[in-house]
Amino acid sequence: MFSLATLVQPLVATSAEAQVTWPTGSEIPEPIDQETGLPAYVPFDQVLTTAGIPGTSSELLTNSNGNNVGTKVTKDIKQSGSIWSVDTLNLKNSFHAKMNLYFGNETDPADGMAFALTGSKIKQVYGNGGSLGVWTTDIRDGKTSLPQSFVVTFDTYRNGDSWDKNVSYPTTHGGQYVGWGFPSQFRTQYDHSTAASPAPTTPKIIWNNSAQDGGISDAVTNGFSDAGLGGNMALAADQSMTDGKWHSFTVDWVANSSHDGGGQLTFSFEAASGSVLTKTLTWTAADVTKAFGGPNVYWGFTGATGDNKEQGVVVFESIPGLVDANLATKVTDPDGKATGASVYQGATLNQSYTLTYDGSGSKQSFPTPGNNGAGTLDVQLQTGSNYGFIVDDQGQIDVTVKYSDGTTQHVKGEHVTDPVTTPTLAGKLVTVANRVKLSGLKGFDKAKGDGQKMTITAPIVATTLGAADASANAGVIVGNNAQYKGEVSVPAVIPNPVEMTPPYFNFGTLSVGQITQGVKGLPGKLTDESGATNTTGIYTKFPLGKDYQLTAAVQSFNLGTGYTPGSATINFTYNGKPYHLADNGTAQSLFRNPPTVPNSKVTDVSLDLAAYPQIKANQKYTANIDWTLAVGP
Repeated sequence: MFSLATLVQPLVATSAEAQVTWPTGSEIPEPIDQETGLPAYVPFDQVLTTAGIPGTSSELLTNSNGNNVGTKVTKDIKQSGSIWSVDTLNLKNSFHAKMNLYFGNETDPADGMAFALTGSKIKQVYGNGGSLGVWTTDIRDGKTSLPQSFVVTFDTYRNGDSWDKNVSYPTTHGGQYVGWGFPSQFRTQYDHSTAASPAPTTPKIIWNNSAQDGGISDAVTNGFSDAGLGGNMALAADQSMTDGKWHSFTVDWVANSSHDGGGQLTFSFEAASGSVLTKTLTWTAADVTKAFGGPNVYWGFTGATGDNKEQGVVVFESIPGLVDANLATKVTDPDGKATGASVYQGATLNQSYTLTYDGSGSKQSFPTPGNNGAGTLDVQLQTGSNYGFIVDDQGQIDVTVKYSDGTTQHVKGEHVTDPVTTPTLAGKLVTVANRVKLSGLKGFDKAKGDGQKMTITAPIVATTLGAADASANAGVIVGNNAQYKGEVSVPAVIPNPVEMTPPYFNFGTLSVGQITQGVKGLPGKLTDESGATNTTGIYTKFPLGKDYQLTAAVQSFNLGTGYTPGSATINFTYNGKPYHLADNGTAQSLFRNPPTVPNSKVTDVSLDLAAYPQIKANQKYTANIDWTLAVGP
C-alpha cells in the first residue's frame, strides 16, 4: 500500500554539574541552589581568611581537595569570630557579592552574625554576645566597636534592654531582625543619655529608619546627638533565621558614574522562602570618607554568642575580586537581528550567552586547574517559560560554543526538564525542553590577559502564548571557583497569523504487477491522519497584504535498492491549476501573493510511478510532503 502524508509541528531544554565538593561528614548541611540543584558555594582560598586574629572562634570548613568552602564563625557560648578579605575593595568601582548564611536550629539561639565593610585592617575580635562583634560594648568607650565600619546585622536574640531596645518587633517577646548602621560613629549611633538601661554604660542603638538616603548625617559637629543612624527590618512572627535552613544574602554596590567613591548599596536577605528583606542606601563620597576614611574597604563577616549559642556559618557563592568576568545574554532571530517586542507562536530564535573574562582583574583563572590538568566549565541553560531549546532525534540539544581565539566547539547538551512536542512557525514538529546541561567546556587562563570571551548559542522555539519577560532565568555557568547566573529578555509570544492544514494523499493498495510494470494516472483520494476522507483540501489562513507563499516538496518513496528519487509523481489540481510533484525533494510553489486567499479544494488526484522490478510484496511505503507556508514582513 502506498500513502503520501504530510507532517507538521515540535521544541527544547538544559542543566549543569558542579565541580566543588562539601566536606565529608560535616554536621552542617550542604548549601544547594534550590532552582538549579547545584552547590551554592565556591572555595574562597586566596581571597578571605580567618588568620591573624587572636582569640577568634572561627573555624574553616575544608573539603577533601583542601579547599576552604565555608566558615563556622561561632558554635559555642561566649564566642566572637570573624573572617575578612585579604585585599580591599575600591568603592569607586561597582561590585556584587552573594553569600549563604546558616544559623543552626537551637531551641534558644543567640546572638547572630554581621556583614561588615571597614576601612581598617582588622587584627582582633570585638565583643561577644549582643554586640555581634561589631557594636560597642561600653558606651563610655568607642574603641570597643568595629572601627571605620558599616554593618548589616542578622540578630537572632532579643536584647530588649540594650542594643536591640529600639527595634520594632512584631511581637512583645522574642523576635529576630536585620539591622544596619555605622558602629564606629560613636556620637550618633548610640544613646548616650544617663537614662539608658539597665546601666549607664550599657549600649543602646539609636536607629534612623526615616532617613531616605542612608548616609551619615553631618548636621551635628559637636557634642552628642540622638539623630540615630541606620535602621532595622524585623522578621515576621512566623519567620526565623534559626530554622536549620540556609538563607541567601546579596550585596550590590553601584558606584557613581563619576567614580568619586559614592554610590548605592543594595542588600537583600532571604528571611524565608519567597520572602526577601531588601534595602538600598545612597552614600556620597563624603559619607564614604567619613565612614571608612576613604574608598578602600575590607569586607567580611563577624559573629558572636553570649550565654546562649548557635552555629553561625557563612559560605560564599559569588566573591568580588576572585574572578573578574561578566555574563551577557540575548535572544535574536536566526540571523542575529533583534526580535522586536513580540514573536509569533512557533517562531524559531537563538538564545546566546557571552562570558567575558579579564585576567588582570582576577586572582585566579576561571576555573582553577584541577588535579588532572586544566579545569573545565559546566553550564545550565534555561529560557523563558514560553520557550524551549530544540531537542534532536537522539534526545540531545545542538549547542555552538565560540571562543575569542577563533576556535569553535559543537557540543551536545542533555535536557534537564522533560521534552515536549510543538510545531514551528513553518509547520514542522520539533521537540523542546526548557532547561539543558552542558559539561566540559574550555575555561579561561589568567595568563592570557583581558578580553577573553566565550559565546554559547542554542536555538529556541516560542511554544506558548504569553507576555514578554525582561528578566527570565537564563541559567548559570559554573566553575570550581565562581558561578555566573544570567537573566535574559524574551519577547512576548502572540498568536500565529498563519494556519495550514494539508491533507494526506492515499493511493490504496498496488499489486506487485502494477509496481513492476509502472502506473500512470492511478486515482487517489484525500484523507486525514486517521484515514477518514478529507473534503477540505489544503486549508490555509494568512494575513493579506504581506509577502506570503505556499510550497510543497515530496520526499522520496525509497522503494528499495536501485530506486531513483523522482520516479514517482503526485498529480492534483489546486485553486484551478494542475500540479505535478516528483518525489525528489524539490519544492514547488503553489501560490505566491494572490489577491485573495486561494480556494482550498483539491481535485484530480493521481499517481505516476515508473516501473520498479525489485519491489517486495506485502510492504507499506510512504513519503512525506513538506508543506511550507511562509509569510514575510
